[in-house]
Amino acid sequence: MNHFFDTMETALPGLAMSRFCSAHLAWLVVAIALLAGLTWLYCRLDARRRDFLRIALGIAAAGIGLTKQVCLFAAHVWHPAYLPVCFCSFGLLLVILHAWKNSEFVGNILYTVYLPLSLAALIDPYWLVLPAKNFLCWYYFLSHILLAVYPLMLVAGETLRPRLHHAPRIAVLALAVLVPLFALDATLDLNFFYLMSAPTGHFIDWFTHHCGSHLV
Repeated sequence: MNHFFDTMETALPGLAMSRFCSAHLAWLVVAIALLAGLTWLYCRLDARRRDFLRIALGIAAAGIGLTKQVCLFAAHVWHPAYLPVCFCSFGLLLVILHAWKNSEFVGNILYTVYLPLSLAALIDPYWLVLPAKNFLCWYYFLSHILLAVYPLMLVAGETLRPRLHHAPRIAVLALAVLVPLFALDATLDLNFFYLMSAPTGHFIDWFTHHCGSHLV
């Protein structure tokens, strides 16, 4: 485990995972099992136990995010690129907020934005530059699994109903978040939400080559 705390910036190419390698497939099996298992369980619980499960997943989201920051600091590999303002961190924050407030608006953000993008990331991970036995690799898989499981569980249990009328507010919130993040990326030479460039080899990089920009 000499490379357990390698980061996206320091990982050695020869140790990188490959798409649909045995480790990737194993994580996909875990993801499917959790998606199916927790959704099945949630649908069969009464209202009080559903609240308990939601709160438990909110606590898990907080634990995952906090563990990332603490471990990277402790291992002396923390970098501004790991500030808690990335796609995963915002998503985990929304899970925590929904578990606490049970907001329909927050739930719709998780369902319409985070569920499809998390599933896409699990199928085509942007962190494949990392080794399979790596802290950040595990963090990315676990956080994206949680970001997919949570809204799917709510919709399957009819606790959350997707509503189109939330779309304008979601768009306004996205702009309110992405504009300052773009300024932060440009100032600190970072790439939060991949606003500056697409990860090489990732599916969104296709737009760079065929449309001129991955932001199309």
